[in-house]
Amino acid sequence: MAAQLAVRRWLTCLLCVGGALRLLPLGAQSLWFDEVFTYQAASRSLAHLFKTLIEDGQHPPLHYLITWLLLRCGEAEFWLRLPSALLGLAAIPGVFALTRRFADDRAGLIAAGLFTVSSYPVHYSHEARNTMPVCAAVVLASWLLLEVETQPRRWIPYGLSVAAGLFVSNLMLPTLVGHGAFVVIARWPRPRLLRWLAAAGCAVASFGGWLLAIKLYNPDYAERFAPGQGSLDHAESALFTVLADFAVGYSRGFSKATAEVVFSVISLGIVVACALALSGAVQLIRERRAAFVLTGLVGPLAFAFLLAWKTNFHQTRYAIGAYPFFLMVVAVGASHALRVRASFSVFVAFVIVLNLVGVRNYLVLPVYHRDDFRSAARFFERRLESDDLLIFDADWEDITLRHYLKRPFDRLHHWMPSHRALSPAEFARVIAARLGPATRERKRVWLVLCYDEVTDPRGVVRAWLDEHWRRAEERRFAGYPQPVRVYRYERRDSDAILQALPRSAVRGDQRLRAGTG
Repeated sequence: MAAQLAVRRWLTCLLCVGGALRLLPLGAQSLWFDEVFTYQAASRSLAHLFKTLIEDGQHPPLHYLITWLLLRCGEAEFWLRLPSALLGLAAIPGVFALTRRFADDRAGLIAAGLFTVSSYPVHYSHEARNTMPVCAAVVLASWLLLEVETQPRRWIPYGLSVAAGLFVSNLMLPTLVGHGAFVVIARWPRPRLLRWLAAAGCAVASFGGWLLAIKLYNPDYAERFAPGQGSLDHAESALFTVLADFAVGYSRGFSKATAEVVFSVISLGIVVACALALSGAVQLIRERRAAFVLTGLVGPLAFAFLLAWKTNFHQTRYAIGAYPFFLMVVAVGASHALRVRASFSVFVAFVIVLNLVGVRNYLVLPVYHRDDFRSAARFFERRLESDDLLIFDADWEDITLRHYLKRPFDRLHHWMPSHRALSPAEFARVIAARLGPATRERKRVWLVLCYDEVTDPRGVVRAWLDEHWRRAEERRFAGYPQPVRVYRYERRDSDAILQALPRSAVRGDQRLRAGTG
């Protein structure tokens, strides 16, 4: 009785800490493009919501419907991100309950504690996207699947949780495949197997109706997933980043570490966490309880790996379904290590401390922050003149800035076509042919850069403006992997602009337009 009371107290403390980490900073950072998409889809009528999602073809509607309801309360970042924060908080006791099915209370508390303080789930709990909601659905559905062994009436809640997960995000599919693999490996008796097939089949069939609607009204949506843009090296790098995020928190800022000692400590933390995970997996295999955990871990990881290999989609959120299972094997390994030798507590504490430092860095250091177009919009409110031209290196920057900057402005996207389709000389000629006419009658132009490592890695646009205009001002705002940079250019010599339009540049642009349509 005393032990159960202590566990409840620890869980209460974890919920309090998790609530503070997820709810208090909810509106601190600016929205980035994907979150602005959520706002644009959910801020109007339900008809507009479904029309937007069907035309996009990537996002099921449930998370957006919940957001649509909450936006009736207000349109601040807090309300937009509240579903992710609340579901991220609800997943903490879910991770505890799921881990305790395979180990003791100590392992459950370790897994729940890591889920509470790791900057990886905290980051996605602060994001108005369906990443954390589908993680919560994975935890709930996985727990209910285990419960049906002793409580057959759990089949209906299991089917509903799977359906909810599918209608939140397509990332529920790898977990469902993992459940199927577990059912086969565990050799469930025929009646229980048929019930699982019925529950999973009903969930998939209901989701199939949504996919059919997309196919009917947006037949070209699959083109964006065309293979050939990824590579094996790309996939290996993405998998390493996923493991780094799982082990020590949201790791995007690690590449910005200036001290080699700091990077070495972080790398050691990743090694220790993975060693604990391997130890936990071995322990579960010895006790013949590893099938469920390993299938839940491998399914989403394999999906993320294949996605990065065959396409250009490589973000760590695509493996979010594996994260609870990674914490389970880490916690089982940590609990076993503490039972074997008390001195091993140093390694467990090391991983926990690194995750605590990681969440502190995520909340404080700008290198972890989303693209801060909110601050950029405040800057433009004071400095932008009616005749100014804004040049963006990506379409989505225009959309994000326009969300915060309510006044109209003239803008130009220089990044199309992709630099990958042209030689450096051809790309430079095309840029000159487009920027020259666009800036000829302007007195001032602004260059807004954020994703130029993708759209213009050679810096051709900035070099052209530096050559023909005078750079008068530069401002930087938070963002990743590059900060949001704003450059103000003023006219240096009108003749220089006219001379910047060689006939070869115009002919190159015309050939490109004819070739690409």
